[in-house]
Amino acid sequence: MTIQTEGALFEAVQSGRLFPDSKTFVDAVPKFSDQEIQRRYDEVLASSAKPDLRMLLGEWFDFPERQISKPLRATTTRQYVDKAWDRLTKSAVAPPAGSTLLPLPNPFVVPGGRFDECFYWDSYFTALGLVKVGRVDLVQGIADNLVHLQRTVGLIPNGSRTYLATRSQPPVLSLLVRLMPDPLPYLDALIAEHSFWIAPERVALVDGVALSHYWDSVNTPRQESYAEDVHTNGGDAAPCDRFRHLRAGAESGWDFSSRWLDDPDDLSTIRCAEVLPIDLNALLVLLEHTIAALADRAGRRELVSPYRQRALARTAVLHSRCFDAANGWFCDLELTGERRSQLSLAGVTALVANIADDTQAEAMRATLMQRFLAPGGLRTTLVNTDQQWDGKNGWAPLHWWAIEGLRAYGFTDEADEVCRRWLATCDRGFADDGVLLEKYDVEHPGAKVTGGEYEVQEGFGWTNGVYLALS
Repeated sequence: MTIQTEGALFEAVQSGRLFPDSKTFVDAVPKFSDQEIQRRYDEVLASSAKPDLRMLLGEWFDFPERQISKPLRATTTRQYVDKAWDRLTKSAVAPPAGSTLLPLPNPFVVPGGRFDECFYWDSYFTALGLVKVGRVDLVQGIADNLVHLQRTVGLIPNGSRTYLATRSQPPVLSLLVRLMPDPLPYLDALIAEHSFWIAPERVALVDGVALSHYWDSVNTPRQESYAEDVHTNGGDAAPCDRFRHLRAGAESGWDFSSRWLDDPDDLSTIRCAEVLPIDLNALLVLLEHTIAALADRAGRRELVSPYRQRALARTAVLHSRCFDAANGWFCDLELTGERRSQLSLAGVTALVANIADDTQAEAMRATLMQRFLAPGGLRTTLVNTDQQWDGKNGWAPLHWWAIEGLRAYGFTDEADEVCRRWLATCDRGFADDGVLLEKYDVEHPGAKVTGGEYEVQEGFGWTNGVYLALS
């Protein structure tokens, strides 16, 4: 760790909220060694003058520039997306001393706004658009970056920052490599990915089958959201389970949602690390099938049956345990195997992974169109809260999975209608703002989107990618 991610100066800056966005300081690059900055800070603490600490930080650190709102002079959404790739594409990274960035050997695409590093699951949805415009070379570089991180960090981290390297994100590497002409060279990386998700601390047995859940090896406040996490914990920064649940929520990509909460209106009731998510386990079914298929192609026959059987066993448990017949939807489970009551758009991954039978799929089609579909696309959950992965907030990756899932079961008209509404929302957003955003209000298209720890970000990698893939 570095001086901008731990220690007295870090705590003073984050607790004092010297910057509106807590991510600003942890992404800063020191101009001097940690020891020299600590010495200067000690002098500040000893001084009776009490100088302006924020001004001094400007002398001690270089801060990231995130001004991307300059218009791209595009007249259509498609023109904007085509031009945005150059703005969002970064060169290979060799971080300066003291930076929290992790080295990356190839160019990559960032989400945009406050997010100027590589993020794991964002990369897949961004790649969907890149493949559509023939940038397979960039997609392969992105995949190779993820494998590089896996080899050097020990996992594919949440993002390419040191402070994000204790957790991962939804395992989409198998989907990413499927976009490339030859996924076979990634077989060992996929096996390593699978091993990560079935580690003892990340699984619970349900009907004798190991199902996976999100987790983080650390139980302290997230460095990039230190003040927010301490506030959620009632002002106490001491290590505790709540911080691990918050970190697990960040690993889920759904940071945050009533899906993880005992009380939908109280983030402090989060129990994410004690939930067996339908989407995580559906993605692991796809990973297991992909490993089996590639192992068969590679002549590694000893791997084919074990991974295929894992996929079938996981599918059987999800099929029998996760489906809520009364509501026509696939839901998450408790660690005990008891089904949770919250309905979320994550359930559509049961269609993507072919977990639902035809009767279940028909019920899901009806529920999706009757309860999740809004004028501008699909609701993330059926409740509106202060969290960004809830209610009226619509997200590109979830729309992609919903449309893919509907099409997989032959519900073409419904898929086309969801697609039409989402693209129209993106088009309206571009017409209003001149940019694409990370999320949209699907109940009131054109309204300012709310919820979450930070302002809605523009850019935006996965919105751009899914827009192209669906166009």
